Amino acid sequence: MIIAAESLGALTALAVAQANPAWIDRLILINVPIFPQKLPSWGMRFVAAIPLPLIRWVDRQHLIRPFAPIVRWVTRQVRREVVVDPALITDSEIYWLTYPYLNLPGTLSQFAADLQLSAQEIQRSQQGQPNWIDRIQQNLEKTTQPTLVLWSDCDRWFPVEDGKKLCNRLPNAKFQIIPNCGHVASSGNPVAVNAAILRFLQGESI
Repeated sequence: MIIAAESLGALTALAVAQANPAWIDRLILINVPIFPQKLPSWGMRFVAAIPLPLIRWVDRQHLIRPFAPIVRWVTRQVRREVVVDPALITDSEIYWLTYPYLNLPGTLSQFAADLQLSAQEIQRSQQGQPNWIDRIQQNLEKTTQPTLVLWSDCDRWFPVEDGKKLCNRLPNAKFQIIPNCGHVASSGNPVAVNAAILRFLQGESI
């Protein structure tokens, strides 16, 4: 099996490859939060700080819908953090990004729960308590699958140095920069991402 994954999905892919090495033939990891210091976005940190029972109550009562303009404004600000040119963000993109949180019950609650779990894992890592992030880091040298690490040159959430550090700790990895691209590389520069993946799978030099 070949797995290509981005951001938190790439961290999950690493964990799967370590737990079940026979399942994975090759890995493509894009902008992985493997050495996080905190939740990367102020919007994420804000949501993670709200008590989860309150968010669930708001979600069940559909109380967020009247605040749709504010939700869309916040989403646009966060979106500006992961793209190179904020001028390319469209109203349609923001509408569909926020649609699940405004219209599908349970979506907001799950998003908040995931953020709080991520924040707790980062905190445990910094405090030296058992956590999944450290476990994945400690097994990097044992992750022997051929791996391509792709990193956006303009990733404002996780620095390029993290990608280089990750590549150096993986015994069978190659590293490549994705040019003119923010954190969300799959949509920020899909041509470069797809070309790099194809070269890697065809065994060409990066």
